[in-house]
Amino acid sequence: MGWPQIHPWNADARTFDIHKGAPPAGGEVLLRRVCALPLTFQKGFAGSRGSASVTSDADSTFSIRKNGVEIGTATFAAGATVATFALAADARLEPGDVITIVAPNAPDAHLSDFCLSLLHNLA
Repeated sequence: MGWPQIHPWNADARTFDIHKGAPPAGGEVLLRRVCALPLTFQKGFAGSRGSASVTSDADSTFSIRKNGVEIGTATFAAGATVATFALAADARLEPGDVITIVAPNAPDAHLSDFCLSLLHNLA
């Protein structure tokens, strides 16, 4: 018996990823992950990406939180298929810290089939 194969896309897991096919519920927690290693999100969530196949009629802003406190956002502007990110300064997370992505409290009923990938650097 050999060792399990490590796939190249898995070898350096440097993103937190979500995909949601249906419109999110108000305040729905779309991602909740605990950090196993120290990591840093760079200012503005540099290198992070977001895409939607079905756009919203109004801006849809998702809260990105560290241990329950908002540190930044990902926003799909009305009619946009690409998200913009906001993070005022680098954010360091330590082992045990929890990162969450939370849907808007009053989400747009049309925004669907979207994904977000938050890029981080291992510290």
